[in-house]
Amino acid sequence: YNYSNSKRSRRFFWIGDNGRQLCWGRSKGEDTQSVNLQECIGITYGPVTTTFIRCSNLEDPPWTCFSLLFMGRTLDLTVPNDPAIQHWFLGLQHLVATQGIGSMPPISESKFLWLKAQLKLQGAAHRQKMVMGRFLVLQLKALASG
Repeated sequence: YNYSNSKRSRRFFWIGDNGRQLCWGRSKGEDTQSVNLQECIGITYGPVTTTFIRCSNLEDPPWTCFSLLFMGRTLDLTVPNDPAIQHWFLGLQHLVATQGIGSMPPISESKFLWLKAQLKLQGAAHRQKMVMGRFLVLQLKALASG
């Protein structure tokens, strides 16, 4: 999914044949748009850009969100499921690191998995109207007394 102007749109994404373009459209070849990954200055994990923050109702779990950073704009994306986020994020991070102009240090796979777990725990805590620290303490107490 592409979040443009803080609105969610379903799009089909693919990497161009030369590995330097991220392409998308309603389907492959229909109303195609693209960005040059060589112009990308970085990639962030989670709903941290202003586009995501401005969404009054984020329809996707936070751990499925990421953004490509360009000078003056972002491309804010989500993927439909858990395994896909790891493949898309780490794959695009590799392409940006090798093709892009940015100097953001890449995150390791283990760091990515830690951040994903953190976002999932924050989501569970917020659903119960708690901060993550309090949520974790209560969960640990429940396990200890269980």
